[in-house]
Amino acid sequence: MSRKRKIVRTLILGLLLASMPTVALCAENNSIDRVYGEDRYDTMLQIALKLNPRTSDTIVLASGNNFPDALAGVPLAHQKNAPILLVDSTPEESQEAFSYIKDHFDKQGTVYILGGDVVIPNTFVDQLVKLGVQKENIHRLGGWDRYETAVAIAKQIEHKGSKFYVVSGESFPDALSASVLAATSDSSGVPILLVPSGSSLPDSVVNYLNGLPGEDLSQSFEVVGGTVVVSEESINVLKQKVKRISTNGVIRKSGIDRYETMKIVNSTEKVVPNIYLASGENYPDALAGAVLAARDASPIVLVNNTMPEPTSKLLLDYYGQNAKNTVERTQMTVIGGAGIISDNTVMLADYAFNYGRKASSEGRVSTLAGSSMGYRDGESDSAQFAFPYDAVQGANGTLYVSDTQNHLIRAVDPNGNVVTYAGVSGERDDYGNLQGGYADGAKQQARFNEPKGLAIDKTGAIYVADSGNGAIRVLQTNGEVSTLIKGLNYPSDLVFGENGVLYVSETMNHRIIKVNPDGSSQTLVDQLNEPSGLSIFNGILYVADTGNQRICSVTTEGVMNTVAGSAEEMIQGTSYLKGGLTDGKAEQARFNFPHGVAVSSDGTIYVADTYNHAVRVLRKDGTVETLAGNGEHGNQCGFLEQARFDGPTSVLLTSENHLLILDQMNHQVRKVQP
Repeated sequence: MSRKRKIVRTLILGLLLASMPTVALCAENNSIDRVYGEDRYDTMLQIALKLNPRTSDTIVLASGNNFPDALAGVPLAHQKNAPILLVDSTPEESQEAFSYIKDHFDKQGTVYILGGDVVIPNTFVDQLVKLGVQKENIHRLGGWDRYETAVAIAKQIEHKGSKFYVVSGESFPDALSASVLAATSDSSGVPILLVPSGSSLPDSVVNYLNGLPGEDLSQSFEVVGGTVVVSEESINVLKQKVKRISTNGVIRKSGIDRYETMKIVNSTEKVVPNIYLASGENYPDALAGAVLAARDASPIVLVNNTMPEPTSKLLLDYYGQNAKNTVERTQMTVIGGAGIISDNTVMLADYAFNYGRKASSEGRVSTLAGSSMGYRDGESDSAQFAFPYDAVQGANGTLYVSDTQNHLIRAVDPNGNVVTYAGVSGERDDYGNLQGGYADGAKQQARFNEPKGLAIDKTGAIYVADSGNGAIRVLQTNGEVSTLIKGLNYPSDLVFGENGVLYVSETMNHRIIKVNPDGSSQTLVDQLNEPSGLSIFNGILYVADTGNQRICSVTTEGVMNTVAGSAEEMIQGTSYLKGGLTDGKAEQARFNFPHGVAVSSDGTIYVADTYNHAVRVLRKDGTVETLAGNGEHGNQCGFLEQARFDGPTSVLLTSENHLLILDQMNHQVRKVQP
């Protein structure tokens, strides 16, 4: 195809996409955001920028090498609308924090330093002063240990003095779960008090509580964690020595582990449209992220790389509350990179929170091969394609892929490793595109021009719809490429019928032709509008009648019927009917420029519904369902409801009972495992 023709077709595609209605489905209005950096300090910086990207008049400095001071500081930071900036041992090693201070902190503002000068040395004060911060506005909140530091922080928090959270000063997960609740309790926040795990309640805590003003003050305490992390001895001392505890004023919330405790602590009796996902095995990212969660009054949900059962149940409870209250949009923010919280864990959390389902045996979409647009052989996640269009499977399980804009046939083994099987690209044109060509001969020297549809015969020979050359090419098992027929007008797909007959969709002549083994051909049916994908089942040909937004059946005698799809209104200024996305009865279902068709052994029809960015299924009972994708382009693996595609063009059922999807605009081969 010439460059001019490519431009014209691209412009037409743009007009078509612009005219398509936006599909909004309640269950699909969910968003996942990941906030992370190269390490804990860079992640902290990204969180601070998300919390306040302009100017902060208050900041909180805490050690990034230990958790207690920062966790106790979450209610204070929330109350002051301040980011918690984690610092290392010296200012020189804390460039991320000072980067934020230089660019986003009002030097007339207030700095709170959590911990004594052993934890955060006075060199930090000196550096702040050098940057123009007034020394009288720098306040160190610290004691001789973490328990006194927590008391010092509590004294700085504006609160009534009637409610407190009590957590271990030696174990972070329970304290992390409580930090957001403490920050958002009683509208303005309440303090977090730290206690040792294996010994009695410190005198500093008792003296602080008894020294609060108000003779009629009635105090209550929510203890988060079991007796291993907050001893019963400490609680007994609390009850004995603190003078103004209300009746039933000490409540312990705990489970058998950190995840069950987190579930018990977090309420499931209210609508929860937003959550923050944090690691229950690693604290630094969640320390800074807790202030973000508090700002949004959203819970911190702890996970690990196996999705703990209590976490899954909590997310399912949130889903139930949201569904009952018809929440239209949800947001899940992941704190930390994939090394802290894996993409698989995020997928499982998303599935429970947004779809109300636990991981099960339902189909999952993964990427078999391909990463981005380009040309590179190699392993699955490093290989590159340029608009892959179709695939066939050889007897040994190898997939052969038409790599359209690289003008090649690529081979993909069952593990996703990619090699170039046939063809050689020409030089790049003035626009940077690889050029196709036309040459028969040995497969390493043969040239194709925008190869699209593929078919394989009983001998293993691969037939190629060489669209840009208007030809059907044959790649023999001996490695030789020959031409079966040429002079066609943009053939898109092909499939074998009885006795070696080849059916070809000649797209720009709007017809299906029948090509005999000797290369002679006849028109089978021509009442179509840019037909593309073909499949055959029980002697019946199934056709993606792309421009008419339907799937048709055609007998070997040329009798055609509509199997599914309905469209009547024309797109203004084109010869195409207007597409849509509607499931239901086949005669009422709507497609949006479907390209690929595959029929399973039981007669189920799968459709690559290209501009709906979806895979649709026509069941044997005559109903159409959306299997994966939602009408909006994207690139996401996961369970069927989660998967997102970008212009899928072909579907293929493999011998392993997998459904392959050629995700053209994502330049990937995707796989659905049942």
